[in-house]
Amino acid sequence: LFVVLQHCAVCASCWTGFLPIIVSMFVGRSSLRYGLAAEIGIQIINSGASVAGVRGDGGFAMFIGELETAVRRRLPVLIVVLVDEALSQIKIGQERKGIPATGTTFGSLDYPTLAKAFGARGRDAETPAECREAFAWALAGEGPAIVAARIDPSGYKI
Repeated sequence: LFVVLQHCAVCASCWTGFLPIIVSMFVGRSSLRYGLAAEIGIQIINSGASVAGVRGDGGFAMFIGELETAVRRRLPVLIVVLVDEALSQIKIGQERKGIPATGTTFGSLDYPTLAKAFGARGRDAETPAECREAFAWALAGEGPAIVAARIDPSGYKI
């Protein structure tokens, strides 16, 4: 299993691995566009492996076009999107500096419909049990799958 972690603020503090895996973690905002491209590359190089990635919804929106490549190549990547409707790491940085958070929030997207529009599969999840079920569903199917995990950003440290 290969895992690409793009949303380090959330993932690094709570990641527990139970299987032999390779984790690639990107630090800082320089990774906003890199996650899905990395997953696609890892999947192409390791065609028999399971590949999953975790990123925020802002970063996902910046590279949504990469999903077409995963669909066209029928790559079984699991795309986990942490949905909080904001560029939260940038917003937190603004708040830390005592300046008003500007240009960091956006409206909600319908991720299952978005996945379907690209020819992928998609599901929403809000609880840990729903996430586990959605991950199993995604890995059991063919081609790319998006799991939109709705999270509460109030737990982020400022």
